[in-house]
Amino acid sequence: MSMKELLRKVQKDLESAQAEIAKLYELVDNLEKTVGGVKAVKTVESTLAPKKEIKPKAPAKGTATQKVLTLIKKNPEGISTDVIMKQTDLERKTVYGVLNKAKKQKKIKSPKRGIYVTV
Repeated sequence: MSMKELLRKVQKDLESAQAEIAKLYELVDNLEKTVGGVKAVKTVESTLAPKKEIKPKAPAKGTATQKVLTLIKKNPEGISTDVIMKQTDLERKTVYGVLNKAKKQKKIKSPKRGIYVTV
């Protein structure tokens, strides 16, 4: 099939699709007239499992440094910054500040990128 024939076929397909869309527009207009301009809203109930209740965490006591260092000590295999942020409810900026300060003070080390352990 040549390129010219292929383009003609695509053009015919587009024209027929355009005609179908025009028919659909007419049907929608007729439906709106029949209903009186009121648009019907279909409600769809979710088929997902019901959400589990999430218990709020008790606020951790102490400074951000104490929270982070305590958490690192409790995980001798190492802990990631994302987990630290989730478990302490601290912002990324705060966690990185605490980690950098603790690394400079040689309280913690990083065996892998983003993983921290006590020295």
